[in-house]
Amino acid sequence: MEPRNSIIMEISMEDTFLKDLGKSIKNLRRQNGMTQEMLGEMANICPKHLGEIERGDSNPSVTVICKIANALNSDPSDIMNINSNTLSEKEYYLKKICALLRDKDVITICNVFQAMELLMEERGKKGGERVLIQKSLPVVITKLNRRK
Repeated sequence: MEPRNSIIMEISMEDTFLKDLGKSIKNLRRQNGMTQEMLGEMANICPKHLGEIERGDSNPSVTVICKIANALNSDPSDIMNINSNTLSEKEYYLKKICALLRDKDVITICNVFQAMELLMEERGKKGGERVLIQKSLPVVITKLNRRK
């Protein structure tokens, strides 16, 4: 028979895990600009159940976690990575770029990549990272039009 303290510790760890999991889902949902109702509809789960999950009051199945991740354009591992509840700004924008391009055809992705390359090249000529995109964009558009 297990000592009583061991059982209490397991319950406490599970409770902490569920709270952290809920925070992770909530943070990703908010980063995607979604309400619980919007995410619930996209993931085909009841918004009330989603609220329970986000508060750590419900233990979601792996299937539910996968549905939520899919609706958030994320991997289940992103949701389960509760040690870093918030993404760095760089990670956040990289994920947003990937989500925007996920369903696009290869030609569109290639065009976006070329535009990004030219934009970064132009920004480098004008003094680096802090140059506003508005100053570089007209040059990039001109170069892209010449390539067609």
